[in-house]
Amino acid sequence: MKTPKLLTFESWVSDYDWYQYAMNNRNYVPNLLVDRSPCSDPFFDPFTKHTERRPIISGLCRGLKNFSVGDLFIYVTKIDPKVILDLKISSNGTPMYFGVAVLRFTKLYASHLEASRHYEPKQYVAEPEITDYPPNLSFTIEPIVANSINCCITGVSENRENKKTIHRKFVPNEVNVHQWERHYRDYYCRNRDRKLKAGECRVEYISNKECLVLDHSKAPIFTTKDWYGTKPNQKGIQISEANAIEIAKRIAFSNVISTI
Repeated sequence: MKTPKLLTFESWVSDYDWYQYAMNNRNYVPNLLVDRSPCSDPFFDPFTKHTERRPIISGLCRGLKNFSVGDLFIYVTKIDPKVILDLKISSNGTPMYFGVAVLRFTKLYASHLEASRHYEPKQYVAEPEITDYPPNLSFTIEPIVANSINCCITGVSENRENKKTIHRKFVPNEVNVHQWERHYRDYYCRNRDRKLKAGECRVEYISNKECLVLDHSKAPIFTTKDWYGTKPNQKGIQISEANAIEIAKRIAFSNVISTI
């Protein structure tokens, strides 16, 4: 096994305002443990039955380019302290994470365009219901297949008087379509300028159980103690094979008992 990596991503439980919106709009956000951006990356293929899932990582949010076939990525998402209270999760103030997915890199595409040609039109996101390819393959100037404004958190850049640029993130009812389009085009420009590749993955299995939990009520809870105290980040931290197997087992069997 190549050295596994543990990465964080922002889901709908990573901010209390996002969580409240998701809980009040489950038709737009049926799964809280997915990336909350217009171009969700990683993309878990949540609307496909588990035997046919084709998750894909484009590096769009992180700008990563060093993917290799065989790489193993474990995704966790930080839980906002207010969400911890709302869900009545026992905590002593230690940062907590839901374990979400274990993905194995199986095929590398030289570009987002090339990757898109290997996918067929179907339902990839809650809205729009049918798109040509997954939302994190951003290579057109218009947001043709991105999550709709109702189904994502929109990032807005504000230029202040002191010339500092402030980046803020808003729930759908706080932004307009022009701001949503601008957020998408930021991703488009990042892909264009950095010539990002994309990689198809498969979800790992343990004892015939899928290492993917998108329902926050069933997801296992972790703390940094589970990877020996190292704080995870978007670029990823390397963990041992033995550590990866233990984390993957808990995701596969949806163990919700905290290690605290």
